[in-house]
Amino acid sequence: MRGLCRDDPWRLQPVLFQQGGPVAVASENAPLGRRLPYHRSAGEGPAQPTPLAAKLAGHGWTLGLGDQGFGDLLLALAHVRALVEANEIMGTPTELCYAGPRARLLARCRFPFTIEPRENGTVIRGRPIRTRAWSKPVAFIAAPERVPQWLDVTTNGITHVHSALPMRYYLAVEQHLGLRLPAETAAVLLFLSNVPRADPFHVVFVTASSLPSRKDFGIARFVAVGRALTDLSGRAMKFTFITASDLPLIRRRDIRDLEADVQGPDAVDCLDVFGSAELVIGNDTGLTHLAALTAREDGSSPTVVALYSRHSHTKWITGVHYHHAVATRFSQMLAVADASPSFDNLDQSAWGQASDITVLVPDAIAEFAGQCVSWW
Repeated sequence: MRGLCRDDPWRLQPVLFQQGGPVAVASENAPLGRRLPYHRSAGEGPAQPTPLAAKLAGHGWTLGLGDQGFGDLLLALAHVRALVEANEIMGTPTELCYAGPRARLLARCRFPFTIEPRENGTVIRGRPIRTRAWSKPVAFIAAPERVPQWLDVTTNGITHVHSALPMRYYLAVEQHLGLRLPAETAAVLLFLSNVPRADPFHVVFVTASSLPSRKDFGIARFVAVGRALTDLSGRAMKFTFITASDLPLIRRRDIRDLEADVQGPDAVDCLDVFGSAELVIGNDTGLTHLAALTAREDGSSPTVVALYSRHSHTKWITGVHYHHAVATRFSQMLAVADASPSFDNLDQSAWGQASDITVLVPDAIAEFAGQCVSWW
């Protein structure tokens, strides 16, 4: 945990460097959010199970994700974890079935899924093992804009802020069912890498982006981060670039002065690449989230630094303590207001350079990332 911040942590900065993990602030400095009706950090929970909990135990559930993006799917798996743990509390272990286009990846999830590949749309089903057939399962939909930022306001003037999307889903389920769930922070699902340990000073750059025109830091700037890391460490380093761009062209032109490999963005292939890395630095995109959800054979994970320009750096993140953020001023404003450019119809160009990812400086990113991974 980053510890209690009595100063205002939401004061806007030209660029914010924020370490990962839980957040506790003086209550007067809390961001906009919805207050939990109980003191969760003190061990409290909902008063009693709701009728929906009994229905869940008897009939199972379905979670619809539709055709949401890759990152949305990964963070919404916290909703699955919440439902599975709720059934366990009620003594009805769950059989899980995934039906969607990410079948190969879900087969590497730490939760055991029965896999049904399909080209479009995603549905995850949970059936109590004691039940032979589906019988009017409870239907849930994972929609990022429906789950607020939760504020756990304590009696001593401290507020625990649950901003990351996985905990938003998790705490929403906890309240819908009226059951205190066990996870305290970062209620994520991890994916298994076959790599036993990280290669020393191996850095992976996720240069692919779901919105290249607005969220892509750019190959040349990632290369500059690599050069800065090399200079600061004084060590020989290995780099891997994960990109959807023209791979042969990148090999020839952009990274010829670094000891580097280039790889395409297949998520399953990336699991072992992430597992072999000490440090991952990437655009705010699904593959960067996946890096933070990757677990090596010994249970450890790479340190991840994500670069945010036009989405909230406190929401679109896993919430694990080793997943850090570098955020533009616009990203910080969205975090304070708990707003979304698309859902709230915000034209980011109105804020000029405040939303431009190129205001993030490679040398400063390298300095921060090295501190996060304890290289200096």
